Amino acid sequence: MGSIDAQGVYQYDNTDQMIPFATYSNLLAGSVSDAIADVRTDLTVADTGWINTGIVWNASWESFGATSGASGYVRYRKIGDVLYMRGLARILITSSGASAGTLTMFTMPSGARVAHPMVTNAYLSLESAGSGVTSSGASAGTAHTHSERVGPMCRVNVNTNGDVQMIRNVGHVMNSGDWVALGGIIYPTN
Repeated sequence: MGSIDAQGVYQYDNTDQMIPFATYSNLLAGSVSDAIADVRTDLTVADTGWINTGIVWNASWESFGATSGASGYVRYRKIGDVLYMRGLARILITSSGASAGTLTMFTMPSGARVAHPMVTNAYLSLESAGSGVTSSGASAGTAHTHSERVGPMCRVNVNTNGDVQMIRNVGHVMNSGDWVALGGIIYPTN
């Protein structure tokens, strides 16, 4: 009796009563099996798993988690030519909201960089005392304190040189300890 090969294709043998010409039937089955093996090889993509090394932090920023196993620790994963980020980047200084600005949080290592500049959005925390965004209207110019853990969205630039930057809007004050959520940042590396 025949058997199923590694690709899931039935291979006949000389004892099989259904097909008297096992050799001829196996020519087709062998071709199909070889074609399936080639397709499976083409579909295999490399997966680095989550990596937390190689990121170079700007002096004013750090990973939120104190250790690499912490839930907020910044890490990335490359599956094929697509890179995924997660974790929280925490600012270590208080930034003025007097003007808009670009704050470089960290630089990605070679091999984990975008092929073309990318712009995306991320959530900001407003959890440290006095954090807030300046509102317009009757109380314009006043930084309002928020008690929720997640505040407004901000723009994040990912540049070809590896820099990952937060774009601060006018009126947005970030205090030491506030963070930017990086989960959901996905980009091609080729």
